[in-house]
Amino acid sequence: MSRCSYELRNADDNLIYQCKESTHDKSDLCILHVPLPENDDDYKRINDLKNAEVDAKLKDGDFNFKGAKLANFAPSVSSIDGELFFDDASIERIDLPRVTIKGSVRFRKATIGVLIFSEAMIEGKVDFSKAKIGEAYFNKAIIGGGADFSEAMIEHTIWFFEATIGDAYFNKAIIGGGVDFGLATIKGKVDFSEATIGNADFSKATIEKFADFRLATIDGSVYFSKATIGDAYFSGATIKQFADFKKAMIRDTDFEKAMSEGKVDLSKATIGMLIF
Repeated sequence: MSRCSYELRNADDNLIYQCKESTHDKSDLCILHVPLPENDDDYKRINDLKNAEVDAKLKDGDFNFKGAKLANFAPSVSSIDGELFFDDASIERIDLPRVTIKGSVRFRKATIGVLIFSEAMIEGKVDFSKAKIGEAYFNKAIIGGGADFSEAMIEHTIWFFEATIGDAYFNKAIIGGGVDFGLATIKGKVDFSEATIGNADFSKATIEKFADFRLATIDGSVYFSKATIGDAYFSGATIKQFADFKKAMIRDTDFEKAMSEGKVDLSKATIGMLIF
């Protein structure tokens, strides 16, 4: 058998990864990089082989799934003792609720339908920069490092309800539905600068450093009611519906050159400095 022809290159076309697995059947790709067939019988056969290969790699402590094409990734494990790599992968559904990952998780430029990390504990960072995602769930997850979704495209909504994370980067991301950080604790900063999103809900959340929405476009509403925030920057942002800051506690807030087509509610909010 010859070696799999899959390779991953960076923006400068420099080779950064070359698969070393053997090719599958008559393909020039290994079983993980072979596309899923459309024929039902072939689909089941290939999908079973892919799942068996995933299980074998995890058992061997090999967590490199760069470029893999999978229907689902739902291993029956409670803990993964290392870093997961899914750069450039294409996966219809990922189910890792309540799993402990003793490292970081990387999905740079990956394409994912549904992503579930609810109640997971991730000791490192999660990196979904430039990824394409249908919807994602991180409810009640604990992420020791930061979460990077910069320049990602999320078709529906991403949930971090009651999650605990470090920094959260969504700069230049496009999110069709919205983001839900209700009751979340962000130990660093939240960056949505130049992002385009539907709704943003941070009700009762705690952001220890700052929330940056400079030059962002919010097609719906933004909610910070009863939130506790270091600073909040909305200069140059556009909020097309409603901005709710009722009973929020914010050190400084900057709305210079921001546009809100609906009401901005600051009733009973505690704000150190307010710039309009």
